[in-house]
Amino acid sequence: VAGFYKLQRLGVEITQADKMLENAIRAADGYQERKYQMYLHRKEQLEPDAVFYFTEEDVHYLYARSFTPYDSVWLSKPYVQNLMTLMTEDLEKEKFTRQAEVALVLYRTGDKYGKLEAQHIMERIRQQAVLDRDKGMYWSKEYSGYYYRWYEAPIERQALLIEAFTEIAPREDELTMM
Repeated sequence: VAGFYKLQRLGVEITQADKMLENAIRAADGYQERKYQMYLHRKEQLEPDAVFYFTEEDVHYLYARSFTPYDSVWLSKPYVQNLMTLMTEDLEKEKFTRQAEVALVLYRTGDKYGKLEAQHIMERIRQQAVLDRDKGMYWSKEYSGYYYRWYEAPIERQALLIEAFTEIAPREDELTMM
């Protein structure tokens, strides 16, 4: 879903994209709401100490949804409020990609405080950048082991950080270095 929105922002015309995106968003909203309802049922009926685990899937959902026009009805739904609250917990311990996605969500869906928080997140990310005369501005390896998920790939991380800095905290000299 996010990929289609990115293409649209670049001016790429996709036949019937609006209808596909509308259906995809409706399906994603329904999935997230059912997931939250199942959590509430489990908490009320089975496990009073149950915890809602916030996953990468939830971050990607909010990130994709942030491309849609501002929707106060959607933002006021309990499952969305839960996700929006959970996404910022312990954020400084998360990978740069998650931090950038959260910053974009806050910036696109938030009020002035959300936009301010997004700028603070981007400043923390900026402070961890590596500046190299030959390589420019980048963020060093942050995955462990021999593999990483597609959204942790260095090129994906760099593209997402360029998107976030361009939208939230642009500095022409840094964008040129990226």
